[in-house]
Amino acid sequence: MFAAEEVSLLASLGGTLWNILSVAAGLGFVIFVHELGHFLVAKACGVKCEKFYVGFDFFELKLGPITIPRSLVKFTYGETEYGIGILPLGGYVKMLGQDDDPRNAEAEAERIKAQETGTAVPSEAAAKTSEKVALDPRSYPAKSVPARMAIISAGVIMNLIFGVLLGGTAYWLGVRELPATVGVSIPGEPAWAAGLRTDDRVLQFGKSGSPYEHLRYNDLQRSVIFNGVEKDLDVLVRRADGTEEWLSMRPRLRDQGTGKQATIGVKPTSNLTILMQGALPTSAKSSEPLLEGDEITHVDGTEVKNYGAFVQTFASKPSGPIGLTIRRTPKSEDGKPSGEPTSLEVTIPERGENSLGLVPTMGLVVSVRKGSPAETAGILVGDKLLTIEGEKIENPLALSQQLLPHVGKEITIEVERAATGDQRVVREVKITPVAPPMFSTANFATSIAAEPIGVAVKLDRTIAAADESSKLAAGDKIDKVTFEFADKDREKLFLNYLTLKTPEVILDDTEKNLVYLQGLLRLVPLGTKATITASRGGDKPETITSQPVEVVSSETLLDESRGITTETFTTLHQAKSVGEALALGAREIKERVTEVLTVLQKLVTLQISPTNLSGPLGILGAAGSHASAGIPILLLFLTMLSANLAVINFLPIPALDGGHMLFLAAEWIRGKPVNEQLQVRLTVMGILFLLSLMIFATAMDLSRISQFFF
Repeated sequence: MFAAEEVSLLASLGGTLWNILSVAAGLGFVIFVHELGHFLVAKACGVKCEKFYVGFDFFELKLGPITIPRSLVKFTYGETEYGIGILPLGGYVKMLGQDDDPRNAEAEAERIKAQETGTAVPSEAAAKTSEKVALDPRSYPAKSVPARMAIISAGVIMNLIFGVLLGGTAYWLGVRELPATVGVSIPGEPAWAAGLRTDDRVLQFGKSGSPYEHLRYNDLQRSVIFNGVEKDLDVLVRRADGTEEWLSMRPRLRDQGTGKQATIGVKPTSNLTILMQGALPTSAKSSEPLLEGDEITHVDGTEVKNYGAFVQTFASKPSGPIGLTIRRTPKSEDGKPSGEPTSLEVTIPERGENSLGLVPTMGLVVSVRKGSPAETAGILVGDKLLTIEGEKIENPLALSQQLLPHVGKEITIEVERAATGDQRVVREVKITPVAPPMFSTANFATSIAAEPIGVAVKLDRTIAAADESSKLAAGDKIDKVTFEFADKDREKLFLNYLTLKTPEVILDDTEKNLVYLQGLLRLVPLGTKATITASRGGDKPETITSQPVEVVSSETLLDESRGITTETFTTLHQAKSVGEALALGAREIKERVTEVLTVLQKLVTLQISPTNLSGPLGILGAAGSHASAGIPILLLFLTMLSANLAVINFLPIPALDGGHMLFLAAEWIRGKPVNEQLQVRLTVMGILFLLSLMIFATAMDLSRISQFFF
């Protein structure tokens, strides 16, 4: 008998082995299909195919005394040698008279020549010259230009055909998708300013297309990146109430960890099923412990049917207890349901935000949401909120909380506004706050939202107050916060989540400000010690290092989510017929081909950094993660890879199929082949370029991998 730990280990190893085999088979299949296209059309045109290989067998690998042969497997059937080469970077079909290795090209050309023999036929090119050079009738060069073009293009065509079949099979089995539905609209970002809200479903990008019910979150991300930051992006959204509306927004560049890219500032939506993530973030305390898999059905006795309704209710009531009705399904030790669901009543107390005792200085309004009370009242970007109904704003992070008691009532807000020159004037604005549609902040946000009125305020690093024991004072600028975790496992989670090497957070006045810091504090356990480094003074600031400060639960700044995290919302997209599956497969391959072409165009015009490229290591890593997500997801990845192989291989680069097509087109136009020595030189240049590109892409892969270890 096996112990539970041994069974778990065996299951893990079995799953890993299955993923490795799935990736190897999938990548090998895509290469096999490409070469099969060349092979079948070559045979149909009467060309002798001497070798058919998946993987390259150009040389043996020597590891000390061990010699690994050129081929893992090989056999001869008929006139062709079939095999799997030791170098898994592609494949090839070796045709008589054709060799992509420039070193062998001249010898191969001589091998198929014959002078006035009965078994040879004049080539098209030779017939137009004074030399009576004849070629083996079954050699590749002996065939007409259209025939050779058909042979060269067949690999790409087969990739596209099988891309449709792979995508269609995935949707026939059923694909678990992340829909293009908004879960979080980050305060102050383009989507937030345009009025995109929680549970809005994106149906269309750009007014030239047509609505599609199954747009995915990845489609939204790609559309934003490809749109760039130079023009507005129009999106058609369906609100939670079923109404549809066009919104326009201008993406902006933000640091995404691997470099800056265009973003509109949204995150995918969630469902109402409780998700426990251990330390990130700390789960809610309640009268009855919440368990992973619990499903929220009611909040304070009112039924909630979607994540948006849950968010609106919690955002409107950050203080006092909230009652939840949850549906709980009993589970056995292996996590499978073991009984009928039961309904439970749970009380969730209010919860203070994690705090270091720092109060930020009030900043300026950086965004006014379209259609908001603030827009109606005339509040402008650049205004500074001073008072709400005569009460001073003590903590900008609590703006929404201070406005909540006034929801539905007309109130007066004092704002400071730029006047002529450097002067600023104070004005009173009449405004009626509404129930907040979303939470007032989000992880990695740079602005805090006053959701009831629809403005976002950006806070820099300057503090208005601090805990007396910290040695910090009003006007200090926070430069750095260094955490000292008592639990090293929690520290590792924190570092991995933020891709940091040390638990040291460097702040700036742009993206990593005090709003950003407040978001990070949600990931830090209460009681964790922190040392704060700040600058004090003007021209020659003095560096101040605080006494160690403890992360505590704030009594005045409340956590609107109360520490509750729910699962990411996904849908199952499954074709109802073979025809629908093939149509979805065709749509998938079309979108992936368009995507590759767009990326190439953006790379050439430097709108996308080459540092985003991935090489063999990146492809293997991505394939592994897709394989672990199930067969349908792996099939979609192979569809994408087929599209990449089809497009990249048909680029007009010597040594690729596209380069061969370029030479053939020149031969067709000129009536004779391109000079052989010129072809060899260009092919060598093409190979060197491709090798350089592969080395660069592999270096980028290694750079990304190293971030997780060093």
